[in-house]
Amino acid sequence: MKKILKFFVQFYLKILTKIVLARHKPEIIAIAGTDNKTNVKEILLKTLRFFNEDVRANPRSYNTEIGLPLAVLYLPSGFSNFWSWLKILYQGTCVALFSRKFPKKLILELGIDKPGDMDYLLTLVKPKITIFTEITPAYLDSFQSLDNLALEYKKLIISLKQGGIAVLNNDDLRIKNLCQYNSKIKHWFYGFNEKSDLQLAERKITEKGQIFKIKYQNKEIGCEISKRGDHHLYAALCALIVGLIYGYKLEDLIKQINN
Repeated sequence: MKKILKFFVQFYLKILTKIVLARHKPEIIAIAGTDNKTNVKEILLKTLRFFNEDVRANPRSYNTEIGLPLAVLYLPSGFSNFWSWLKILYQGTCVALFSRKFPKKLILELGIDKPGDMDYLLTLVKPKITIFTEITPAYLDSFQSLDNLALEYKKLIISLKQGGIAVLNNDDLRIKNLCQYNSKIKHWFYGFNEKSDLQLAERKITEKGQIFKIKYQNKEIGCEISKRGDHHLYAALCALIVGLIYGYKLEDLIKQINN
């Protein structure tokens, strides 16, 4: 019974997702990788909202074949409750067919845990900008090797059409090498690597968090965040790059990151 319910819910949510995206045509910013997706999402959402962008992001970590449609429709999960799902599907139908207000931008995590997952997610959404975080052994049991896992993300970068943008972790070799699979798009690189478009430099741990410098177009600008760990630095760089893509000044973006 649970399998039948899951199949029906997944199929119906897919239809609703396609309808609402076709009606409103939001620009989709996707975040992919085995780790750090949520940190990137949260700081990017905060940054874009600071500049009054009409943007929404995944609630919680809804990023799978059922979670992603719920994120697009901005609905909760019904878990294993049949009556809860009936109510949610009714609400989703109203959103898909009758909603007048919808965000102009969606920040969506794309989560995979087995081969083929990315194929399904790409039938739901077509990102304009995709941020790639890192590839770690988080789902190694399903993919057998990190190279096999990277092949799943290869599908995502190939799917980006001309005019699309990939934001790539320049310190993760498998992520960095994804750029070779799509030469029609713009590539932005971030990390400690000296060849990054936004390079991290002179990091220092403080009582309040971390201070560091960012190198960009022959300039160095100081920055400070209230959290520790490289993953927070990477998340900050991703938010800065997306802000630059949308035409905001780096100095203004850093002021927001510092807050």
